[in-house]
Amino acid sequence: MRPLTLTADMALAAILGPKTETRRPLNPQPPAGMNFVDLLDGSKDERFYAWTEECDRLPNAPTWKAPFGLPGTELWLREPGRIAELAYSDGSVPLLTIEYLTDKARRVVPLPDRLGLEDLGRDPSWLKVGHGIPNGIFREAARFKTVVINVRVERLQDISSYGAAAEGFDNMPGEDRIRFGEVDCYGTRRVNYAMRGFIRTWDRIYGKRPGLSWADNPWVSVTAWDRMVAI
Repeated sequence: MRPLTLTADMALAAILGPKTETRRPLNPQPPAGMNFVDLLDGSKDERFYAWTEECDRLPNAPTWKAPFGLPGTELWLREPGRIAELAYSDGSVPLLTIEYLTDKARRVVPLPDRLGLEDLGRDPSWLKVGHGIPNGIFREAARFKTVVINVRVERLQDISSYGAAAEGFDNMPGEDRIRFGEVDCYGTRRVNYAMRGFIRTWDRIYGKRPGLSWADNPWVSVTAWDRMVAI
């Protein structure tokens, strides 16, 4: 199983069901004019590219690894968490009461041996009440899992309103008030809040990285998964 790392709000959307996709920029970005090849079924398409972790499937061609694995790969949800309480069992094994920032639920989990620093004679530096767990919860504390059902590559701006909704953003249309320069003239326009939310979130995360903003329209990987189930 591989970790699927999401922020608290996106983890909640994944648990409840709206979020079933995530996009990540390809690193490095493909050279100009790259034609992608679907290595899973042999079909060719300039827009989509499902890639393999086996570098010998397409000799002498650039390859990228699927960030969350190919279809069929199991994923566990790595959501943000913090140490709410800390106690020790008779065997001096730390017992962590983890508060999941996704929904404030709590669970008592022993600290896995692999995370202990017995050789150094101390516990991890983050093992303190009130401290967040670096990079999200560890595998043994995971509450939900899923499986990858689709992997592809596309341009960032190829995302549709349905894709923005699958990213976990509200897809309800609404009205937006606009102003024309210094003139006191207002109008309304229909906007899609799912797309707006996705673009703003993308630029907040990647907008300052060269070539990765929404306006740059980079190539991104798209991973889709099945509904989350409790572990």
